[in-house]
Amino acid sequence: MKDADFKEVIIKTKQRENYIGSALSRHFKCSIRFNESDDLKKWDYILYSSDYGFCRKMEQTCDFKCNARDPSEGSISTLYFELYTYLDSGKTKEGKLLYSKSDRFVYNLVKLNEILILDTNAIRKLVSVYQRDGVLKTAIPPDFSAWKKKHGSLPTQGALIPYKEILLNDPKATILSYDQLDLHTNQYNVLH
Repeated sequence: MKDADFKEVIIKTKQRENYIGSALSRHFKCSIRFNESDDLKKWDYILYSSDYGFCRKMEQTCDFKCNARDPSEGSISTLYFELYTYLDSGKTKEGKLLYSKSDRFVYNLVKLNEILILDTNAIRKLVSVYQRDGVLKTAIPPDFSAWKKKHGSLPTQGALIPYKEILLNDPKATILSYDQLDLHTNQYNVLH
């Protein structure tokens, strides 16, 4: 990926965070503060309210594949959580699920037109249980050089967790439709 293309990807990612973060701030009647530090691994933004007494660090991610909550023929009903990034040396470093200091994951499910807000620790525990029981499914790009050329980033390995299992194991999970947040798909699609 060329430098200009990569810069455009970063700009659009920030615009999506602004768009969705602002919509969540309006929905929850709270304030928003974007992470402007040099350490972007901490979180993307904070939603807080002194009136309602909460402060949540949010990490936002997008999913362009999940198109169903329940598995059926031809549907994708799993969510991807980044566990590791593969370095050029062949070694790995922690991925977003492991390094984020966020309280919540804001998962934008583009094909379902909904936002899923998840407790970060609940997802980590679920992945740990799946690993312990030997049932964790993961995804890794088959060709690292093709991945780098297409995405302009290092390849990642992620946990694939069924949508329904996430909801069963996260009592704090919140599902909000684009309509509830007054997000318009034609506006949002411009940011892809």
